[in-house]
This record gives sequence, structure tokens and C-alpha cells, in this order.
Amino acid sequence: MKCSNFTSFILTLLLGTSLLTSCERFDIRLVLTNNEEALTTICNDFLKQDGIRYINITSHYDKGTCDVVNSWCLRFEKWEKWDKQKEKTIYLDTIEEVIEYEKIDKVKYNALVNSLKKYNLKSIGKVYNCSSCVDLEFNLKGLRYSQDSTYRLKKDFEYLKVEQINTNWAYYKRDWN
Repeated sequence: MKCSNFTSFILTLLLGTSLLTSCERFDIRLVLTNNEEALTTICNDFLKQDGIRYINITSHYDKGTCDVVNSWCLRFEKWEKWDKQKEKTIYLDTIEEVIEYEKIDKVKYNALVNSLKKYNLKSIGKVYNCSSCVDLEFNLKGLRYSQDSTYRLKKDFEYLKVEQINTNWAYYKRDWN
């Protein structure tokens, strides 16, 4: 019996390590290489709309983050957001209520979420101080798209590694903060 429990433990440990390793081996640059035209279209469409600033979706192996839409975060089956004016946290029950509250086009929201899932990405967001930029991320690795072909992402305290892929796309690895 002890041998059986030990064997189960070892198999579970190996499976968990394998999943973590495969997640770390995911190369977001290959997503761009294989789908540049589609990702460029997604980013350009994202920049044209005003309702959505940021979306993060969780996956089955990453329980440390929550689903996010703009400033709303899904925690314990409720959507919550800090309301600066009321100085309190407000809650909504469903994503539909969040979409309505934020005045987001539901079709566009669903299309973005489906695109993230299709390309194995976790988030899409507009970039602070760059009105022509969109970040697509998987964990701490990302792709920055810029409509401005002269824009260059620079390595700094947040972006630990930066690699310009072409005139519109850059790869980055960032700090967890």
C-alpha cells in the first residue's frame, strides 16, 4: 500500500513538473510567426474601439490570477472593482453586468476572448503612454504591437528583455511587478 501511494505521488509530481515545463517552453514569438496577419488585425481592431482597455483570462493551470475586464476582477464568483468616487468596492454578479456597466460591445468582447483562447494568450491591453500600442501576453512574456513603425520598446526596470521582431512588433519579457 505504501509503495502504491509513493508511486502515485511520484506520478503526480512528474505530471505537474511536465505541465509547468511545457508552459515555460511556450514561445509567444512563434504565435506571431505563425499568425502575424491575424494578430495585426486583432490589435488594429482593438485600438479602434473605446470600451475595452484590458482583458485577462485565466487558464486551468494558473489559479494565481483572475479574469479581468478593465478594472473589474472576478473573485469568488463575483466581479469586483474599487470605485474611487464612492471610496468602496462595488460588486456585480455576471460578466454580462460588467459589460453593460462598462458600455462594452458584447460581440467585440467575446471575439477578443475567443482570440486569446485560440492563440493561447492570456491578455490583451492598451499600453499606457502609447496610443498606437497593444500588448498581448502569456505569463511574463509578451508581444507589443505598434501601428507606428518608428516606435521602439526599450529595455528598462520592467522590461528585462526586449527584442524588436519587425517594424511593428517587439517581443518582451518583463518583471512580475
